[in-house]
Amino acid sequence: MSLLNSSPIMLDYRILNDPESEVYMKAHQRTKNYIDNKLPRSRLKYFRNKTGLTNEDGIDGLVAHLTDNAATNCIKNFFRFNDIKECEVCGVSSDKPLDRAHCNHNGVSRPLILKRAIEHYYTDVNTPVKVNEIMRKFIELHGEMPLYMLCKKCHKEYDKKNDPS
Repeated sequence: MSLLNSSPIMLDYRILNDPESEVYMKAHQRTKNYIDNKLPRSRLKYFRNKTGLTNEDGIDGLVAHLTDNAATNCIKNFFRFNDIKECEVCGVSSDKPLDRAHCNHNGVSRPLILKRAIEHYYTDVNTPVKVNEIMRKFIELHGEMPLYMLCKKCHKEYDKKNDPS
């Protein structure tokens, strides 16, 4: 057995949280440009759904309701970087779609971004908030941080090493 096969390569995932790193800056600019170009003309169902949501648990209840399905699927369907075929950390090339990974800088996560989007429109537990407005704002807020295209292994390792909790 060779030494290369027996010891894992130690990758530095900190570059993904460093606003001065080339990887961070490139992914941030790509994400922002993508949103600026695609969002105004997007016809995704999430941006057409004018259903008004209320929840007796307030903002946190709305976040819980939208996080697992609507928010996850909105990200997967909106952000399609099909031209990126190499993991931005390890460089492995793949014909399979890469994972979209949220930058974990300053504890940013999907639920926190979604909460900020809801807060933008939220009045009180009795006033409905429209799904399409929340989802548009949710995507807009993604322009503040980069989305990375990572292989499954790097995505899992990055999230594990940078868990904000």
